[in-house]
Amino acid sequence: MKISKIRIRSFKNIEDVTLDLDDMNLLVGGNNAGKSSFIQGIHFTISALRSAKMHGKSANMPASTLGVNQFTFLPTQEIMEINHWFPMTQDYGPKFDFEYFDEDGDLQDFRLSLYRGKNANVSLNFPKGSPFFRAASDVRAPFSVYVPGLAGIPLAEERRANSIVQTGIAQGDANLFLRNVLHRLEKEPLQMQALRTLMRNIFPNFAVETKFDENVNQFISSKVRLGGTWTPLEMAGTGCLQALQLAAYVILYEPKLLLLDEPDAHLHPGNQKLLVELLFSLSETAGTQIILASHSRHVFDSIKNNPLGSVYWLSDGSLVEDLDADVGLLLELGALDRFEELRNDEPKVLVFAEDEKTKKLEILLQSNGWDMEKCKFVSFNGVDNLEATKIVVEYFLSMNEESKVFIYRDGDGMTPDERIWALKRYENVLPDRCKMFISTLTDIEHFFCGPDHVAEICEIDEDEAFAIVEGVIDENQAKLSSKMTRKREDLKFKILRNFQGRANIDNIIGDRVSFHYSLGKILLPQIEGRLRELGHNFRSLVAPSAALRVQEIEDFEMPD
Repeated sequence: MKISKIRIRSFKNIEDVTLDLDDMNLLVGGNNAGKSSFIQGIHFTISALRSAKMHGKSANMPASTLGVNQFTFLPTQEIMEINHWFPMTQDYGPKFDFEYFDEDGDLQDFRLSLYRGKNANVSLNFPKGSPFFRAASDVRAPFSVYVPGLAGIPLAEERRANSIVQTGIAQGDANLFLRNVLHRLEKEPLQMQALRTLMRNIFPNFAVETKFDENVNQFISSKVRLGGTWTPLEMAGTGCLQALQLAAYVILYEPKLLLLDEPDAHLHPGNQKLLVELLFSLSETAGTQIILASHSRHVFDSIKNNPLGSVYWLSDGSLVEDLDADVGLLLELGALDRFEELRNDEPKVLVFAEDEKTKKLEILLQSNGWDMEKCKFVSFNGVDNLEATKIVVEYFLSMNEESKVFIYRDGDGMTPDERIWALKRYENVLPDRCKMFISTLTDIEHFFCGPDHVAEICEIDEDEAFAIVEGVIDENQAKLSSKMTRKREDLKFKILRNFQGRANIDNIIGDRVSFHYSLGKILLPQIEGRLRELGHNFRSLVAPSAALRVQEIEDFEMPD
């Protein structure tokens, strides 16, 4: 049985989404876009059918109503709340449609509809004689395996009966029974050999060994070998454990659907690509269709570029019909969530910054007369990639013809000539309604270290503030010099590599690092500490002041 199409309506975050299924199916989108809801909806359907059979009067008379405690898997205990817009009623609830090819190759369809039943039960409406129902409700063979998030494993496992293991899988707790699954595979030489072969495609020297003697042992013992030594299963690396879980469950049970919610979380990019290779191999070997959600650019590229894979972009519970936007780039830059938040928003100034914490930048802009109600901050890590920045900025500006973009970049010790050259380079590429600002100081913290700002915040004489700041600089010369040297090396390769007039680090630092080339991240806490030692009463130097005025920022025109 191969599923050709799944449609889910009115379930959690999902309003109405239809996917034409490939062998491998990737769901991308921002937070709360509906990715996890779609995956949970599929597994919830399968578990509901399984539960209906388990609690029916006979295999041919499945239950038509279920209580909350009779479902083997629930996305929430408040089951009436799983309807999209409002709690389920006796007339309206979620609907799950599956199109599939039966054993004769004929295209069939199946629908499960849920409603509120009597006494807070759930009413299930579905064709009880359907081949899909018979396959999905088979208690001996899990139709779907659901692995939510990064699934760690327990430190020990007792030997469990098949019914307990399969129920655990149905509940979404597959990771709790990995040793039990490996123990069963040990008794099936052909399946165990298939597991080793698949794993060795990723880990060439992989081996696994599982032992249990019911007359001696309380817990199952499993060890893996990736190199020359054997390691207890729980001490294997995250990448190995994640791959082993997926491979073991698919090979043992050969589920029709493998449902994965961010299986790449916390994996190294190299392991993310290897994980996708394993998933394609599993799909080919077992005939399992895979649906996964991910925020990874590496997973996106690996699936998008494979003819057996499809990518679907979900946003606000609906399917984005085209992928004209460079979703992979947005994923890499961490901007997809913000991109979706701002779709169809009122005119805003979209402030792009490299740092996720934007409080200091907000105070700087506010001190220059900006209306913060009109600002939205977008944190992403690719501002030095000019082409990538151009693409992302154009996407944001396309959402509203009156919006503007302001890009903040730390100066990192650029000389005035270098800064002018870099600004022109950006301005020649970036679209209209976009302002690039490169700080004349080293970083955002540097603004709050100026003697005039310190004097205003602490209500002291500017000469005294100057002496305090210079004293801190003198005491931190070695650290400041080392950090600035690294910053200059980064600038050389990231942004100034084609600038012929690039200054030499020795000419910048000389015998003493000056205030202009001192890193604010180092200075700010040291200056605040010195001020408190001298008895000055202030809350924080990170506060608005007239000294934070910058003409380029002040002249930026906000949208009406």
